[in-house]
Amino acid sequence: MLECFLDEHIQQATGLYLVGVLAIKDSSYPEFLEEMHAIRESARTITSDPNAEIHGHEIFHGARGSSYEGIPPCDRIKIFKDVIKLVASKGRKLCVKPIDTKHQRYRASGPAHILALQWACEHIEIISDSSGWRLTADDHPQYNKRVQSDLAEARLLSTRNCGTFRKLSSDSPIFKQSHDSLGVQACDTALYCVGRHKFNISQGLSGQSPKEIAKFVNILDSGGVLLEKNTWP
Repeated sequence: MLECFLDEHIQQATGLYLVGVLAIKDSSYPEFLEEMHAIRESARTITSDPNAEIHGHEIFHGARGSSYEGIPPCDRIKIFKDVIKLVASKGRKLCVKPIDTKHQRYRASGPAHILALQWACEHIEIISDSSGWRLTADDHPQYNKRVQSDLAEARLLSTRNCGTFRKLSSDSPIFKQSHDSLGVQACDTALYCVGRHKFNISQGLSGQSPKEIAKFVNILDSGGVLLEKNTWP
């Protein structure tokens, strides 16, 4: 069974909202968890914070007030790169659907988001085998009901241009706090990478930081893991 993780990311400056689903190869899931655990333990050693988590924005920017504040860039980039390389090697697919919120009134429960979530998940339905797939999402009271209803619609084929989710596990969606799910943390980091790359391009940014982000996106893309959908299904 494919183990899949759902996360969302927004670029405030551009109004770009991303929905992403990371699917981990069936046979690679135990190794994925083991390696993500090792990366997190390394991060906790480097930061001297026993509760440090793996989150793209915090790591890449050394965000103020986070575990990574004051940590040298070389150490933070090493952690970030290790996660991206792991996703590229153990991931089956990272499906990303961007929503341009600048040209439409955006509501988290509106049609645009529903289609984005269901499209990203639909591709997982297509690539999963007969053993099916299980979806774990970041526990967020504001979004949980929406995720449940969106998946329920897709199970019944009652949404536009979306196939029936026949192979989705009966216990999906599972909601977990990010600190309890290494898969959600990995999805967060990879999705941040994709979103930041789009931001850098849209703003015409250059320099070391955009170059590093571009390298990470290339790692995901060249390995065949990254799939972006820039039109409606």
